[in-house]
Amino acid sequence: MSSSSRCLHADQVVYPGDGGLKVGPANVVVEGAFIARVVPGAPLSGAEVLGSRIVAPSFVNGHTHLSMCALRGLVGQSQMSGNVVEEVYFGLESSLTRDDVLAFSRVGAWECLLSGTGAVFDHYYFSDAVAEALVDVGLCGVVAPTFQDVSGPGSEASERAIETTLSIAGDRALRDAGVLAAFGPHATDTVSPASWQRIASLADQYGLPIHTHLSQSFEELERLAGSADGDPVARLAPVLESGASLLGVHGIYLSDDELDRLANANVVLGYCPAAQHQFAFPARVEGWRERGIGLVLGTDAGVCNDRMDVQAEVRMVATAATPRVTHGEAHAAWRTGRLLKDARQAESHRASLLWSEEALASVWSTPAGWARDLGVGQLSAGSRANLIVVDPGHPALWPGTDALRALAYGNVAAALEATMVNGQLLRLDALRRSERLKQHLDEANRRREAWLERAGVAL
Repeated sequence: MSSSSRCLHADQVVYPGDGGLKVGPANVVVEGAFIARVVPGAPLSGAEVLGSRIVAPSFVNGHTHLSMCALRGLVGQSQMSGNVVEEVYFGLESSLTRDDVLAFSRVGAWECLLSGTGAVFDHYYFSDAVAEALVDVGLCGVVAPTFQDVSGPGSEASERAIETTLSIAGDRALRDAGVLAAFGPHATDTVSPASWQRIASLADQYGLPIHTHLSQSFEELERLAGSADGDPVARLAPVLESGASLLGVHGIYLSDDELDRLANANVVLGYCPAAQHQFAFPARVEGWRERGIGLVLGTDAGVCNDRMDVQAEVRMVATAATPRVTHGEAHAAWRTGRLLKDARQAESHRASLLWSEEALASVWSTPAGWARDLGVGQLSAGSRANLIVVDPGHPALWPGTDALRALAYGNVAAALEATMVNGQLLRLDALRRSERLKQHLDEANRRREAWLERAGVAL
């Protein structure tokens, strides 16, 4: 093998097979930043033999605001019941500088990397700094500069958001590092109809996807109810008609009619279960799945989630339908009347978990389909060499005989031994002791203190 080549062999390699995923002994041959081939069977000559380890694609965090980890612990539960985005976040974000976003995004990127995430889809202000942070830490991603022209901290710099998007998209060094661009209109109520039309045209012209917040708040519905469009999906009409690839995140208030319209478009929907549970308003994702709409999992921001380990979200999406049994009419009738027929009816409504492979698609194949040029989400020839090495014998996963179930429902971060991004194998114990990590944390601490002082927040 050449100096830029590497071959890993493990007993439980997760790779595409006929009609789904296969798990078995295999070699993953890496050339530079990409996978050259996956060869099932015994170790090839020169292979690094990992024995019983699980080797799988690294996870894709489909919706982040990396920089907002700096707000973690500042926003209390009582504020979650109000319009926290506009009344709290917007005010604090108005005081951010580019260097703040760079420093805070580095810390968020480290958190993702250390939990087995190899790529993120980030949506924020000063996104050129987010892109720089990803390269500094060694993470891949699709960066969407937040565009606002109606309201929000970005409304005074809407043209800069477009320019930044095109600059990132045209930067060969960023592309080589696995950092791409998407257009990032903030939401259907903070972006004007004319700008939605313009972004749809630009997305078509440059072949870029679109990442937006969709039907995320009552205020969004209320504002659009009196407009010519009438609802959030109608506001997206130029994008849906253009055929641009759209990631719409949250979807809390999407009606059945809107979902029917989205089902026939080039759309995937983003779900951030832990964050939405903290807001006490999780989306009804069963309606998305019933219509065959692709589902992408994200953590959202550290401030509204407290953690950015997207693998931990997989279990939540797998069980999303189950609360409706004990919160449904049959169970309510049983609780008040104690009639066995009602208990039997509730029992008949029990919902099962998603199969492991279907749940994992939300952090592998579905986000990979939206960001096709990134080439992540599976171990196959031509894919980017982003993978994780997991110890199935770790107490968190032991005995680890079902790799897919372990990856979907187990505590993978605890058992993670190494992660590979762009063909670079990074040992977790070395990463945690990294001087670079310490330097990034020190700078972020200094900048956070100065930023909060500017914003008038008492420490």
